[in-house]
Amino acid sequence: MVKEWRVKAGGKHKAVHFRKQPSADDSERNVLGMLKAGDSVYGEYLFIRRASRESGFANLRHLEPQGGTNWLVANADGLSSTMLRKQPSDANDSNAGGYAMDGELVEGEFLYCMRRGEKRGGYVKLKHLKPMKERAVRLEPPPDPVELAKLAAALRSPSLPRWAVMDAGHDGAWLRRAPSGDRSSQNIVCLVPNGATVDGELIHLTWTKSGEKGFVPVQHLEQRGPKTWALKRPGQLLREPGEAGSQGVALAEGEVLEGEFVYVSYKGGKHQGFIKRHYLVAMAMPKEEDPPSKRRRA
Repeated sequence: MVKEWRVKAGGKHKAVHFRKQPSADDSERNVLGMLKAGDSVYGEYLFIRRASRESGFANLRHLEPQGGTNWLVANADGLSSTMLRKQPSDANDSNAGGYAMDGELVEGEFLYCMRRGEKRGGYVKLKHLKPMKERAVRLEPPPDPVELAKLAAALRSPSLPRWAVMDAGHDGAWLRRAPSGDRSSQNIVCLVPNGATVDGELIHLTWTKSGEKGFVPVQHLEQRGPKTWALKRPGQLLREPGEAGSQGVALAEGEVLEGEFVYVSYKGGKHQGFIKRHYLVAMAMPKEEDPPSKRRRA
């Protein structure tokens, strides 16, 4: 069902522009008419623009407001990306104009909407509209007792290192499926926006002596360079980041390793993958004497 909105013009302006195109042009050539305060319109597609300047329409249910004209892509169906449509409609055939990744920051201020009884639509600045009906609240089923017990155990156990994402040159950092520089859609989980927090303690490293690859907890390492690390105490190069990786290659104190990707979880474990260490700012770090194997078994 298409969302209903009420025009909320105020101040000196008793009406707002109903535009032909989603632009700031308010000349006669771009204005279909005026909407008075209290008028009703119907619409659900916002015209948005990505940082790459790619633009299209996205359903509002896949967007979270971030203030002003900024929005965070958060697919309501749990998908890793949201379709940018060429036209503001639900049609999928030949309507795909691209995709915005979950967690990506986009800009948008014009909602495509229609007036009651009219077939031709137009654009209204979303700041001039007030939703008539609240979005339906989705009731979650009661938690499974086994999962609830796991959650309680996790809450009792020491927390993993927590990081804040910060890339001064972009809107955020890519969360990758594999620890590599590949930025293709096959290797990108989502864009984690600046300021968001992630959890994780394991860095993917290569042992310079043998070329073997694996994981080492960050609190057991001393950073010697942008991608160079030294082991602060005897340990292991774990084969996998989960419980299955509890066995690995033994390493002596002082061994030199190289790597830059931290294995992290995002949105409470909804997404997992790798982010480059230099895009992460440490917020909370467990004490070094807390054995990581104990945390993984908790």
